Amino acid sequence: MPVASVASPRAPRVKRNRRPAKPPPPKRGGQPPAGKPWLAVRKGKVARARRLLADPKYPPPKVLDSVARLLAKHLRARD
Repeated sequence: MPVASVASPRAPRVKRNRRPAKPPPPKRGGQPPAGKPWLAVRKGKVARARRLLADPKYPPPKVLDSVARLLAKHLRARD
């Protein structure tokens, strides 16, 4: 016979709006870091990733073959 739970039911979750990402706070008394701001670096990485995904030769067949062999090896071991 199951025992009734004494815990109260959960209150419904409140949807919260996500805030835009903020850059890390500057170090006290220091100069701003040299180079690109972190958001510009991220945009560059996203743009590079999109270019790679649009390339039909990416990833190279050699890489795909090695990943397929690795997966097959480990998946067979579980059977």
